[in-house]
Amino acid sequence: MKYFSIETVVNAYKGFQDSMTNKSWGYLALLKGCNDSIRPLVPYEVNMDVVSNFLEGIFNLSQTKRQYDGGRSLYVVFSRKWEHYFNDQGRYSPNIYDVAVWAYRRKVFPDDITEEKVLDDFAIEFNIPFSVIEESFNTQHKNIAFTNVLYSEQTLKSELGSIGVDVSRNNIDAKKGGVVASPGEISRGPFVQTLYAGLDITDYVLILQSNYNTLYGGNTVSSGSKKTITSLGDSPLQPFITAIQTKPFLLLAGISGTGKSRIVRELAFKSCPEYLQDKDGTTPGNYCMIEVKPNWHDSTELLGYYSRLGNAGYQFKKFVKFLVKAKMFPEVPFFVCLDEMNLAPVEHYFAEMLSIMETRKHPKKEGTDEVNMDVIKTGVIVDAQHFREISTLRTRDAQGMPYPHILTDHDIYLRLFGLDEDENIDGEVGKRTDLTTEGLTLPDNVIIIGTVNMDDTTHQFSRKVIDRAMTIEMNGGKLSNMFGGSYDLEYLQKEEQEKWQNSFRQLYVNADEVMDAHPDKKKDIIEKVPVKLEKINTALKGTPFEVSYRVLNELTIMVGVLLDSKKEGEDIDDIINQALDRILLMKILPRIEGDSDMFNLKDAVNINEKTCHNRLEWLYELAPDIKHEEQEGDDHQQTAREKIKEMMNRLENQEFTRFWP
Repeated sequence: MKYFSIETVVNAYKGFQDSMTNKSWGYLALLKGCNDSIRPLVPYEVNMDVVSNFLEGIFNLSQTKRQYDGGRSLYVVFSRKWEHYFNDQGRYSPNIYDVAVWAYRRKVFPDDITEEKVLDDFAIEFNIPFSVIEESFNTQHKNIAFTNVLYSEQTLKSELGSIGVDVSRNNIDAKKGGVVASPGEISRGPFVQTLYAGLDITDYVLILQSNYNTLYGGNTVSSGSKKTITSLGDSPLQPFITAIQTKPFLLLAGISGTGKSRIVRELAFKSCPEYLQDKDGTTPGNYCMIEVKPNWHDSTELLGYYSRLGNAGYQFKKFVKFLVKAKMFPEVPFFVCLDEMNLAPVEHYFAEMLSIMETRKHPKKEGTDEVNMDVIKTGVIVDAQHFREISTLRTRDAQGMPYPHILTDHDIYLRLFGLDEDENIDGEVGKRTDLTTEGLTLPDNVIIIGTVNMDDTTHQFSRKVIDRAMTIEMNGGKLSNMFGGSYDLEYLQKEEQEKWQNSFRQLYVNADEVMDAHPDKKKDIIEKVPVKLEKINTALKGTPFEVSYRVLNELTIMVGVLLDSKKEGEDIDDIINQALDRILLMKILPRIEGDSDMFNLKDAVNINEKTCHNRLEWLYELAPDIKHEEQEGDDHQQTAREKIKEMMNRLENQEFTRFWP
C-alpha cells in the first residue's frame, strides 16, 4: 500500500493558497456528490453526507474524523458555464496536482500507483473530464512522492503550523490565516454555506433544498446511476420516446406516406453529435436504413454468413457493422430503420434478434454481486470467432505497421468500415476487446424501429412479434401539417443534441428495478397494476389473446418511465392509467382479431354499472378514460377507448374486426 508523503501534502496546501478558497472546495465537493458526469440544466440529487465527510476528511486535523449520517439531500442544477468556475475565481488557476493531492491526502493507493493514475481517479470521482481539467486548471507537472507509511495528523498539524497556518484548533481554513467551524457541518461551516450567500455562484450552479422535480418538473433526478434521462415535456415525439425508454424495439404501423421512416430519421438528426454528422445533411452517422426484401427467409441478410467463395470468410452485413459502430459511441443513440419490415415473414429473418432482445439485463459489476445499472447486456448475436478471424488477417495500419495479433474493438471497427483512424472514439472504449473475446451483443444504445404497412401485399404480424415489440399506429393526422415541415430534418446545436441523446436512455429492464427506484410507490404498483391486467385477461378468457408476464413487466416499466417524468398534480393512479392506455394500444389490442363468434359472450356481464354483450364492450369499460388536451393545429393522439370503439364499429359493419384498418 502507498500513501502521499507528508512533504507532498504540505506542498499541495502551499500551492493552492492563491487560487482555492473554502467556496472553491465546497463547489468541488458538490461535483463529487453528484456521482454522475455533469450535464448542464440537469438536476442532481446530492447526498450531503458525502459532501460533509469529504470536507471533514481534508480540513479537520484530528486523527479521528467525525462521520456524518444525517440522510439530508440537496438538489443542484449546473449552468452552461459550470466548467469555468475554477478559472473565474481569482488571478491564478489552481494546479491540478495540488488539488488532487489535497483531495486524496489520506487515501490508500495500490503499490503500482502512478501520478497519472491519481489524476485519472480524480477526474472520474469528481466528474471533471480531462478536457475540462485542461481548460480550468493549471496542468504544469508537479512531483508526487509516495511512501509506505501514512503520516499522523499531529505531524501534519506541526508542519502546517511551521508555515504560518493557524492550527490552534483542529479545523483549518483553505487559506493559511483562519480557523473554521467543523467543515462538515453545513449550517455552520463556510465551505458550502457560503455558496448560498455568494450571488456569483448562481452563474455556475443553483442549490435547492427542495426536490427539483416537485418544484419545476421536466427532468429526472440523477441519484447514483451514471445514466440520466431528459424529459422533452410536450414534444409531439414524446410518445415515441416513452415507448423507446420502455423497450427499444418499435413497430410504426400505418398507411403508406404517413412519415413512418421519416420519424426515425428525425430522431437520429436531433440526437446526432457533430462528429457523426455528414457534410450534406442527408444521413446522420447514427442512422441506418435497411430495406427488407420479400425473399428474406433467414437471418443472413442481417447477421451475415460464412462463405468459402471469393473473399472467403465471414461476410459481415450492414446491420452488424452498424452495431459495431454503435459500440464505439455508447453515449449516442443509434437508430436502425427496418423499412417495410413485414414484406417478409418477420419470424424468418428476425428470429435470433427477437430472442436476443429478451435476454436484456443489467449485469453484475466485475468481481462483485452488485448490479451495474449503467449497462444493459444481451446474449451474443455474432460469435467472437468471426471477429478473431479479422484480427488475425495480415493487415497494416496507416503507418504501414502490422496490427497486433488480436485487435481491439476500435481496430475491428476501423477494419469493417475501411478506415485508417477515428479520433472521436473514447480511448477507454476503443481499448476493449469484447468483440474478439465475447462476440457481438446488442449495444444498449441501439434502437430498432420497423416501419410496416398493413395491406394485402404484406405479411401479418404474429402474436409472438407483437408481444415483443412496442407498436405505434400512425394514421397521418391533418394533411395541412405537411406545410412548413420540410426543414425539420436538420442538425441541432450541441446543447439540444445532448438533451435529445439523454432522452433515449433506458433505465429499467424488469419490474423489480422500477420498484427499487420508486420504493414509495412499490405498494401501489404491486396492488394495482397486476389487478388491471387480470381484469383484461378475464375479459379475454377463452380466446388466444390473453396476456402474460411479459406484458405485465413492460406495463410496470412504462409506469416507472412515466413516474420519472411525471408532471405536477399527477398521482400514481394517473400514471398507471396513462401506462395502461399506452400498453393497450401498443401490445394488447394489436393481438386481437376475429369475427362475431369470437367476441360474443354467452352471458352478459355487468361492469362499471353497464351491461356488456361482447368482449370488446367489456374491454372498453376496463380501458382508462383518458382525456387529451388538444391544442389548435395538433394531431389527435388516439386513446385505447377510441381504438376499441373503432374496432367495435368494424365488427358491427363487417362481422369481423382487428386492430389494423
